[in-house]
Amino acid sequence: MQLPEDCLKVKVDFQHCKFLGHIGVTFLGGIVRLFESRGGHVTFDWNTLVDEKIPMNLAQNGFLYQFGYDRKPWDGNSVPYRRDIQHDPIAIADYLGHKWLGKGWVNISPGLQNAIAGKVVRIYFNPFEHSHSPIGVFCGGQRYPESATLQLTVVHFGIGIPNSVRTLPENVGMMASKALKWAFDPVNSTKQ
Repeated sequence: MQLPEDCLKVKVDFQHCKFLGHIGVTFLGGIVRLFESRGGHVTFDWNTLVDEKIPMNLAQNGFLYQFGYDRKPWDGNSVPYRRDIQHDPIAIADYLGHKWLGKGWVNISPGLQNAIAGKVVRIYFNPFEHSHSPIGVFCGGQRYPESATLQLTVVHFGIGIPNSVRTLPENVGMMASKALKWAFDPVNSTKQ
């Protein structure tokens, strides 16, 4: 899908932004890449980052660097912002093992760490195999010491589970709720 001529340029302005958590960062990065994949051009007005915590976080997690700002990421409370265009289970598992669970933020055994990372690798794998996302998968996370939480967000812009289930001839007219139930039944698969 190509964008209309009058919608080809967008400028991101942060002047009213008071907080930008990892979910917003991950989604913003993905939506910018989606817009670009459809012929659009996005610029960021970095001068509108008035709350100093926001650019610091965007620099730390690598978002600024990925979008052309000359500030390299560093280790802190962020799980680095990431885009994967192709499914690479080894690179993704390494990212999850070292940049998310392996930073010592949670006290779990290596076996449990590997089991959790394995499940999340599967979350990454599904969009590549089933969703037909034209621009890949985006990820980011954050450790929130005040609430003792560690969060990870995975975003893709593919067709979604119900539409993937409906690609099979026998499921063409299936309602979304039934398609979700169908998809989560371990005996079913859209893989052909």
